[in-house]
Amino acid sequence: MSSSHNAKTLLMTFAAAFALSGCGGGADKVVSPGTPSNPPAPTPTPSPTPTPTPSPGGSAAESCPDGTVNQGTIASDSLRACRLPSEILGDLTLRNIDGVAYQIQGQVNVGQDQLGDSAVNDASKRGRLLIEPGVTLFGSSGPDVLLVQRGSQIHALGTREQPIVFTSRNDLEGNGAKFDWAGVVLMGRAPINNCIGGATPGAADCQGAVEGTSNAYGGGNDPTDSSGEMSYVQIRYSGYVLGAGNELQSLTLVGVGSGTKIDHFQSHYSGDDGIEIFGGTVNLSHIVITEADDDSLDTDWGWSGGVQYGLVVRKTPSVKGVADSGSIFEWSALDQTPTSTPKVSNFTVYTTDPTLDSLVKVNQGTNAYVWNSVLVTAPASANQKQADVCFDITGTGTGIELLSNHFTCDKRDKNSETTAKVDAATKTGTVFGASTLTSAYINGQNENAVTPAAVNAKHGFFDDVDYIGAAKDANDAWWQGWTVGLE
Repeated sequence: MSSSHNAKTLLMTFAAAFALSGCGGGADKVVSPGTPSNPPAPTPTPSPTPTPTPSPGGSAAESCPDGTVNQGTIASDSLRACRLPSEILGDLTLRNIDGVAYQIQGQVNVGQDQLGDSAVNDASKRGRLLIEPGVTLFGSSGPDVLLVQRGSQIHALGTREQPIVFTSRNDLEGNGAKFDWAGVVLMGRAPINNCIGGATPGAADCQGAVEGTSNAYGGGNDPTDSSGEMSYVQIRYSGYVLGAGNELQSLTLVGVGSGTKIDHFQSHYSGDDGIEIFGGTVNLSHIVITEADDDSLDTDWGWSGGVQYGLVVRKTPSVKGVADSGSIFEWSALDQTPTSTPKVSNFTVYTTDPTLDSLVKVNQGTNAYVWNSVLVTAPASANQKQADVCFDITGTGTGIELLSNHFTCDKRDKNSETTAKVDAATKTGTVFGASTLTSAYINGQNENAVTPAAVNAKHGFFDDVDYIGAAKDANDAWWQGWTVGLE
């Protein structure tokens, strides 16, 4: 079933603008790691007001808007479930209507796959989903996924006061949990290096199949391809495991190009990864990942973009109940072109999860870059051997550059191979020592003592700023007011 609505006026009114600027320089000293202490008792700071999940108490709308199907009421009759069509062609606008939540049932496709050649644009196969600020969408079970096909777009532009929330029916009814539904997938036409058959990486016919979906492929020949925009968006209680190595997570980006804009995005309580990026050139900024069950930021297939300004918090042990359950950053790829070169700058990471494998894991032909960031893991308990490890770097073709970071971890390296790779890495300005982060994830004395590196010349998407970590100070806590789970 298809649905088409004119939303040109709405799209023209959507806007998002932000800028952070400053100056930075490099430092030359690397402080030898010892056994860092736990962070001292922080000075309490006021907690931000979290964005609430729509809850029972209001009245469900009497009907559903055109283009959706009335599925009755949920959440103690406080919301009307308006199901999206299984295929969206043309424009469909999801308006913010009191008492309405939009249902994602099964695989909802925005458009039809137009393959990997950016010169091919068939209007009859194109879909565009436009979502107003404050809209809530939900899935009810594992296979429920919103998927934007190659050649189509999503424009989900929330605001700080009215973020767009993708969540589960269980959450709307007061008991959300990991694995409640699948998540959101964007497909693009940017190059990948893992091709089906004998295609050449980066060519139009080089495509890869997406885990956990049907008839969904990403990759192509356009590094600047756009799959749309997402701003002030939350995805909660997602993650669906079909089998070993076959999962969907909160947000999956496959061959997504640099023309796509993703900022002020939160992944909350994903049953798998927070964000997984398969190839492409997409850049992201102002990202929050809370309590992902596996990796927080997982990349593969030759991704060459970057993420600046990130906050990652992981305190809850993996529900899988095993040690070595994921890393904060896990970066891997085939050892072939386009080379996988993940880059992060101005992240603050805090974890006390004893099931964590390591803070940074790099393998399989990946050269990674961590700049201007603060990463803290609490000492492991007696029966957990890996939760306090900074780095796990193995495999041919791997390396890492560490500029102007502050790490707090009992053990710098997981094994002898990692030790050799970290010893050989550029580590200008990087310090291993005790954390002085506050409870609000704001730098203290030790973090502020690190001189930031200039990064814009290294990756043009990044800003040069005069601090390390996610925010300069408490007044710069950009995550306040539109996120959940950080109070």
